[in-house]
Order: sequence, then structure tokens, then C-alpha cells
Amino acid sequence: MARSVPVAPSDIAARLSRKVDQHAGAWLFDDPSASAAGVSVPLHPPKIPSSSADAEAGAAFIRSWQETELTWRKSGLAADVDWRERNWRSWGVQTVPERVQITGADAICVAAGRGSEWRRWVRRRDALISAIIGSRGPGEVSENSLRSAISATWKRWAPLADGEIAKLGAVVAWFLGNPDSGLLPRAVAVRGVDGKWLEQHNFVVRRLVSGARGDESASVGDLGLGRRPATIRLRLLDPGLGPGWPSTDVAAPITDIAELWSAADRGNVGVVKQEPERPRTAIIVENLETFLSLPPGEFGPGAVAVWGAGYGATELARLRWLRECRVLYWGDLDAHGFGILNGLRGSDGNLDVRSVLMDRATFEAYADLAVPDPTATRASFVHLTAAEADALDALVVAGDQRLEQERIPLSEALRALIAAIPGD
Repeated sequence: MARSVPVAPSDIAARLSRKVDQHAGAWLFDDPSASAAGVSVPLHPPKIPSSSADAEAGAAFIRSWQETELTWRKSGLAADVDWRERNWRSWGVQTVPERVQITGADAICVAAGRGSEWRRWVRRRDALISAIIGSRGPGEVSENSLRSAISATWKRWAPLADGEIAKLGAVVAWFLGNPDSGLLPRAVAVRGVDGKWLEQHNFVVRRLVSGARGDESASVGDLGLGRRPATIRLRLLDPGLGPGWPSTDVAAPITDIAELWSAADRGNVGVVKQEPERPRTAIIVENLETFLSLPPGEFGPGAVAVWGAGYGATELARLRWLRECRVLYWGDLDAHGFGILNGLRGSDGNLDVRSVLMDRATFEAYADLAVPDPTATRASFVHLTAAEADALDALVVAGDQRLEQERIPLSEALRALIAAIPGD
């Protein structure tokens, strides 16, 4: 068993700092919790010296802790060094430091060299509580669960500047007073707050709103905001699909796109007009540049290209006419590309989707053009085929790589897409 290394005064701050990171959330619940905090750090003093050099090192260790204890006492720090007598044989009985015990969050943070941080966190916690509770009438805010939420999210709000803390308190208060506004994020009427700010701080806002409402769980509540309608962009790769349309490139809310080709034009009762040509093949791509590069007239009758803007592609299952098409998906060869594919297949519409150029052979052929993906996810994708899962494994083993679809020569991609469309 490895011998424990003696802990010198110069080492104690780093050890205590780790304790602060681990426990500060609990200490921030309230002042009694902070006062009751305590840590105990074993110092692992030197064993019986076997040489005069060891004895000198041991004596220096003892002196360093004597000096540290004296400094702490003079400063009023609530810290104690536990001493114990040990017989060092030839060097006689020595009183050695065995353990440091510190009581109170403030003392722990001071000894860790983070006293100013701790006092700043306490000020910001108190400012949040005051702003949120003070905005509502008596009894309208559950202080206990609000404190729990503030403690649980301390690592998100602690680094914020004082001005940002004031915004956070004001935003939470606004949502408590407007629980079902139906507004879009940019319309939230808090000075200095815009849609981007809400997006960046969405989690902590929702968690504090839930806590203030009395939700004791770790869930994050609904803020009652409205949502922009999902927008889908569509290109008619067969111009015959949209006779009379002003453009073959259309972007519109998904609710409008869903109504395209929704029913035959039957005219008056008893008079059936010719049903218009309907899409037969839909090619869903991940990136806009690829979407714009697909040439019309190359994919047979009834072909359309669909750009779903990343994970927004999962909304495509709402398109009734799409569920009647053969659907091809070509995305980036990375974890997110497979996540989108998995979402398409797992959506409520149960789309039957075939992937193109999303296999191990494609990755290996163009691996020199791949780059590391710093945002790779380890999520479980249950709707991938065996070949797709194998390709994802290859990306992970290679170091979480990303092969963007634009890196594959367009001529090669067109051949693969056309080959995936059976002749009608």
C-alpha cells in the first residue's frame, strides 16, 4: 500500500479549494448551513525518521504547522490543528500535527484562499432572494424551495457580474408575475434583457422560477413563453411539382408547408379535376450550402429538397405529404448528424428514412478531411441501422471526428443520392 504524502501548509489551500467546489452549493442554502459547515483534513505526518536528513525534514514539517496555527489564531480563523505525541526513538518524543479541522464556510473559504469569492457569492445569493421575494406579495414565493434552487444552480450564477445578477433577479420576478404571457423571448419587458440573454441563461431562470413556485424537485419549469413557428425551406428539384408557383425555393412556417399537396383539387361537386403532381422523393440535408447545391432535374420526377436547419428537421414528420415519399437523409458524418437521423425516425410521424453517405466506408474514404468535434455527444441512438451505428463507432474511436457533408465532392454525393432512388 502506497505511503501517504505529508500535507504541508502550502498544500492545504488546494485541498480545501476542492472542498469548496464540492460543497459550496449546500453551504449557500442559508446562514445556519454555512455556519455548520466543517471539514477535516488528515495531514499524514512523517513516520519515524531513518536518517538525520529525515529528522530535519520532520522537524521542518512540525515548525511549519506551528507557525500556520499561530497565524490562523491571530487572524481569528476558526481552525484547529490536532496534535499528537509520537516517539521517534533516537530523536525522542515529538508532538506532530495529525489533522486540520475548520468550522464554518467562511473560515474554510478563507483558508482555501477564496474568502473574497465566498463573500461575493453570499451577497449575490442574498440579492437574488431579496429581488425575487420582494417582487411578490407575502406568501407568494416559497422561500425554502427558492433557496434550494439557488443552491443547486450556484455554479451558473456565481461567475456573473453584479449587474447580471440584478437582471437575473428581475427576470425571475417578471416570469412569476407573468406566468402565461405567450410572448416571444424578445418581448420580455426587463431592462437590459434580450432574447439572446434569455437563451444563454435559460436553465437557471427556469430553475429559479420553479423553485419560487414551490417545486421542490430538480425540474425546470415552463416559462409560459410563445414559440416561433418552425420554418422549413423547400426546393422543387422537379419544377413540374409547382406549376404557377412564383419560385421553386420556398421558406414558410411548417404549418403552411404541411398544407402543400394536401388534397386533390376536386372543384365542384361531381366534377373531379386532374390531381396535381405530388412529391415522390424528398432529400433532407443538414447544411444550407448543400441544400442550395442540389441541381434540379437530376433526381427523377417528383423530387424535392428539404432543409430542416439541424435538429429542427425532426419537425418534418408533421408534413403529411412527406410521409408518402421515399425519404433520403444526408447529413454530416458526426454525432449530431446521427442524432438528427435518429430523431427523424423516432418522431411521432414515424418517417421511413434511408441515410446516404453515412457509413463507415464514406468516413474512411474521406477521413483526412475530418476534424475533431468538440461538441460530440455520447447519447444513445436507438433508431440507427447496424451500418449507421458502426459508422458512429468509427467516428468515436477516431477521436470524436466530424466529416462535414460539404467536404465530400458534390459529384460523388450526387451519384450516391441518385443511386438511392429506385426507378419508377
